[in-house]
Amino acid sequence: MHLSLRSTVSLLVMLATGLAVTVMSSTPAGAASGYERCPEGYLCVFEHEDGGGSYLKFRGDYSSSEVVSNLHNLGWGDRISSYSNRSVIGFSGYRHVGYAGDYFVMPSGGVGNMNPMDVWNDEISSIWSYR
Repeated sequence: MHLSLRSTVSLLVMLATGLAVTVMSSTPAGAASGYERCPEGYLCVFEHEDGGGSYLKFRGDYSSSEVVSNLHNLGWGDRISSYSNRSVIGFSGYRHVGYAGDYFVMPSGGVGNMNPMDVWNDEISSIWSYR
């Protein structure tokens, strides 16, 4: 995987601040598929509907949680189509970087497509956690 200098710097900053966002790609044969790929204790966002395609996972608990002010730096801005929140806290996906604009709530225990009317499909640019 080739990263631009900006992406590399963003990744280093996230690692230095304790952010442990993980990007997962295709599923090996016999492994879980769809939403089932999301491990307990994480919010997972998927690039396709119904938990399909590659996904990004964020740890979420009461002692620490992960946020990303600019998903574009990770190659995930305006790319999310579904989610599964298996953490104990809620997350909000914002339309713009820096947690700006309208937001889509992904509550603890929530799972689904961004919106049946496609209002939120491929629209999220930052993610924030709430308790």
